[in-house]
Amino acid sequence: MRTASLFILIGFVSLIFAGGTSVKKSTPSFSQTTEILFWYAFPAGVELNAMSPTYRLAASVGQASIDTAAGSSERLYSGFWVPFPQALVLAVTEPAAGAQWMVNQMQTIRWQPVDSTARVDIELSRNGGARWEVLFNQIPNVGEQTWQVSMPRCDACLLRVGRVLSEPFAIVPEVVSSLVKPTPQPAGSEQTAYRLISVPGRPNNASPAQVLEDNLGTYDKTRWRFFDYQNGEFVEFGETRNFAPGRSFFLITRNGGNVDVGTTELVADSVFTLPLEPGWNLIANPYNFPIPVSALSVENQSFDLRTYTGDWSAPGSITMLQPWEGYALKVDDTGSYTLRIRPFQSGSAPAKQPKASAGGWSLRIEARCQQAVDAANFIGIRPEAREEFDAFDAYEPPPVGEFVALYVANLDWKERADRYSSDFRPPGGTLYRWSLESISMIEGEVTLSTSLEGPLPEGWEVWLHHRETRQVQNLSARPRYRFPNLAAGSMQHFQVLAGEAERIRQELVRLQAIPAAYQLYANYPNPFNPGTALRFALPEPQKVTLEVYDLLGQRVRILLKQNPLQAGYHTTYWDGRNERGEAVASGIYLYRLKAGPFVKTRRMILLK
Repeated sequence: MRTASLFILIGFVSLIFAGGTSVKKSTPSFSQTTEILFWYAFPAGVELNAMSPTYRLAASVGQASIDTAAGSSERLYSGFWVPFPQALVLAVTEPAAGAQWMVNQMQTIRWQPVDSTARVDIELSRNGGARWEVLFNQIPNVGEQTWQVSMPRCDACLLRVGRVLSEPFAIVPEVVSSLVKPTPQPAGSEQTAYRLISVPGRPNNASPAQVLEDNLGTYDKTRWRFFDYQNGEFVEFGETRNFAPGRSFFLITRNGGNVDVGTTELVADSVFTLPLEPGWNLIANPYNFPIPVSALSVENQSFDLRTYTGDWSAPGSITMLQPWEGYALKVDDTGSYTLRIRPFQSGSAPAKQPKASAGGWSLRIEARCQQAVDAANFIGIRPEAREEFDAFDAYEPPPVGEFVALYVANLDWKERADRYSSDFRPPGGTLYRWSLESISMIEGEVTLSTSLEGPLPEGWEVWLHHRETRQVQNLSARPRYRFPNLAAGSMQHFQVLAGEAERIRQELVRLQAIPAAYQLYANYPNPFNPGTALRFALPEPQKVTLEVYDLLGQRVRILLKQNPLQAGYHTTYWDGRNERGEAVASGIYLYRLKAGPFVKTRRMILLK
C-alpha cells in the first residue's frame, strides 16, 4: 500500500507543477473497500474534479469533511485525506431538470449504472438535499425503477441513486378531470334526509351552484336546500361560501341524486391547516382518501367529531374521516385556533365512549317528534369523571331544519358552561340531578325514551321531573315519557334525579311534584286545532281511565283505559281524532277522568 500511495502522490504533484490550474483524478482499480490515503497540498484556488465516483474529502487541518457527488467540483484550501470508493452510478438521467411529476402517477427513475451486479439505494429529498427519505433499499443496479409519486408536494426535489444526484425537479398536486361522489344523496323531505357534504380537493368551479345545480336542478327550496354554518348561524344557498378543502355544508334533496365536480386539484400537502371559528365548525376531510381522527390536532384543545345522518352521531363514534362527508367540531368560544391534519399518521384517537364503565352506569335519552330525532344524549356515573367538565362530557351540536333537540343545560358551570349531549359525574353521592332542556320546531307529541346500561346501585331509582307540568315519572319502571309540544320552538325543562329511593321521594316533595288532592284541569289550548293537552293530578298511585265524548254522549276516543299511574301530575294529548283515526268535526267535546274514587268531566272546543 505504501508504494501505491506514493504513486498517486507523484501523479498529482506532476499535474500541479505542469502548470495546470486543476488537478484531475482517476479511480484506481482496487476493490470497493480499498482506500488509498496520502498527503498532498495545493495552492489556494486549485479545483479537484470528481469525474465518476462519489468520494469523501477528509480534512487533516482547518476544514470539516465534505460529501461530494460525481460530476461536481470543490475548491481545496488545505490538506486532505482522500478515500476513493468504487463507482456504482455515473449519472441520473430521469427526472430531467425542471420536470414536474404529479402525485399518484407512476414515473420511471433512470440512471447510468457502472456495475449491474451491484445493488443501490434510491432516496428522495423534498427540500433541496437537507433531508432524505429512502424510496427503495438495495435494489438491483439495472438502470431504472418505477415509482408511484407520493405526497407531499415540493418545488426543489432531488433524487439520489447510489449517492449520485438527479437534476432538481418538482412534485405537483394531482389534477383530475372529474370527481364523482361514490354514494348518491339520499332522497327525502324529512329531517332524516339532511346530510353533511364536502368536496375532496380544489374544484376549478367551486361555487355551490356550479357543483350542485347540474345534478339537482336550479335551486328550489321545495326540491333541495343547502346551508353553510358561520359564526354560530346557518346561512342558506346564495350567501354561502364556496366549496373548499376541509369545509362542509348541510344538504337535503327531495329526489336524491349524484353529486360530481369537474376539473379538480387534489390536496397533496403533508400538513393541511384550516382556521377555525370560535364554537362549532363544519369541517371535512380535505383528501380523496380516508384518514384517521388521530391525524387531526388543534392546539391546546381536546375535541370530539360528530356527523349527521338524520341525527347527530354519538360522542366518540367517529374514528375515520371519509372523503365527501362532513363533520362538526367545537373549540372554545374565545381565542383563535387552527386545525392541523397530518394525513399519514396511523391509528385512531381514543374515543370518549359515553358508555358505562366498571363501577358506573349510563342512561341514554332519545327525543323524538314525528320524523325528527335527537338520540345521542347520555348521563351517568363514571369513576374517572369529574364534577364538572371532563373528557367524557360532549357538547350539543347545532340543530338543523325542523328539529327536536334535547341536551343537558350545564349553564352554571364555572368553566366551559354550555349545552351538553353527554355529562358524566363521579361516584360517591346519594342523589344526583341533571337539568335538561328540550326544544321542538314541530307541533305535536314529543317522546323521551330512555335505556339504561350498567347496573344501578342497589336501592337506586331514576326519575324524570317535568317542570312546566310538574309531572314525574319513574324511568326505572317506565322508560318512556310523552308530552305535547303545542307551539313550534317552545322550550320544556326537566330534571333527571338518580339516587336512593327515599332521597328521591324527599326531593319530589320539596319540588311539590306530588299533589295533595285529585284534580282534572282545563285543557290547553282551548279552543284548539288540531290537538290539545289534558292534564290531571293524582295524590296517590291509581288506575286511570280518560275518555272523550261528544255532546250526545257517544264515546269518541279512549285515551287511557285502566292505566296504572304513579302519584303526581300527568298530561295526555288528544290529536282531535276518533278511534278509527279520523279527524272529528268542529264542536264541543267532553273529557271524563276516572281515577279510584275520583270522577270528573270538563268541556273543550275544537274549532277549525
